[in-house]
Amino acid sequence: MNVVMKFGYDGRDFSGYQRQPDTRTVQGEFEQVLGILFREEITLHSSGRTDTGVHAVGQVASFSSTQTIGIPALKRALRKMLPRDIKLEQLTHCPESFHPRFDAIGKHYRYICTLNDRLFERPYVHYVKEAPNMEEMKKAVFYLKGVQDFSSFSNRRKGEGDKRRDLWAIEIHQKDDRIIFDLFADGFLYRMARVLVQYLLHVGWGRLPAEATREILDSKQRHKTRLLAPPHALYLMDVYYSSDLFA
Repeated sequence: MNVVMKFGYDGRDFSGYQRQPDTRTVQGEFEQVLGILFREEITLHSSGRTDTGVHAVGQVASFSSTQTIGIPALKRALRKMLPRDIKLEQLTHCPESFHPRFDAIGKHYRYICTLNDRLFERPYVHYVKEAPNMEEMKKAVFYLKGVQDFSSFSNRRKGEGDKRRDLWAIEIHQKDDRIIFDLFADGFLYRMARVLVQYLLHVGWGRLPAEATREILDSKQRHKTRLLAPPHALYLMDVYYSSDLFA
């Protein structure tokens, strides 16, 4: 059977999404439970990896098994057996040819900043002491949108290949003491979302002019974009496909 799932997780106690030896990861927890249920080794294929501390609301992954368990029964078993910091949202059959990463046409990440340092929110939002200028950040977004080489806005990773991505939009809005960044693109390079958010904050604080964005993109260098926004306030909200997998 071939199965696709949508799920969320609290990234605090995971060493990222991808399976690693001798450390707790989201993929590792899922594969352990699935191995018990199907009594065989299961490999989970996801839409992409998230770093240590990053959360997810709408991660998508699939797996195949030579065994068969009914979808309702499998859903009940996973919800019972998965740890409390992973939440299964949806689960259904999928074609054997489906791949969560290669078939994805876009992703949505959200980053949450706060101007108020609340103790029990610290694991989930990024406290900033100074309010950024919203209009200056939106000016910088104008230069970032569209198909660009984002080498200047990502950590280099061996084998990543083409650095061009189509950044559909970055929506920035403030609600009370929260400043929320919603980033939409056909894909994101390694740590690209966190680099973009930190850069926009620097523009909002007046440390870089919004008009410098074009020059920084063209340079393909990270001299002015070396810093990353902390991982704990980043959320993978959704992964987009050409059709609704769970309809």
